[in-house]
Amino acid sequence: MFKSNVKVPIFCLLLLVLIAVLFVSCRKDKPRILIFSKTEGYRHTDAINAGYEVIFKNAIEKGFIVDSTEDAGKFNDNNLRRYRAVVFLDVSGALFNDEQRTSFKRFIQAGGGFLVTHASVDAERDWPWYNRLIGAYFYSHPAVQ
Repeated sequence: MFKSNVKVPIFCLLLLVLIAVLFVSCRKDKPRILIFSKTEGYRHTDAINAGYEVIFKNAIEKGFIVDSTEDAGKFNDNNLRRYRAVVFLDVSGALFNDEQRTSFKRFIQAGGGFLVTHASVDAERDWPWYNRLIGAYFYSHPAVQ
């Protein structure tokens, strides 16, 4: 007489489902943002430090990952693909070469998030696309704020 052991296939099926769930849950990456704080002009050191403090505190509380850099070389297609948003934390001056500008523009056009703080409106003055993105440049910076 043929004896069927139905328990083994069910066990195997459950094991496969468990492995799939573990794989999917491991693949869910936490949101990642990039903070960029390169300065070529005046450096708002206190504001940059305070900005980092607030962003890192929120990252811990809200469960996202923060990377930071002052290296414009990080603005390439492969690296930017890792991020949901980029923060320009009081950047100033000429930041990018043409290739970096193109990669950053593609990132934004693909739906990447973007936040600028204060002095960032004094960056990339010779790049009309950036000016349209942020909406304005400083006319002059007040001595007392």
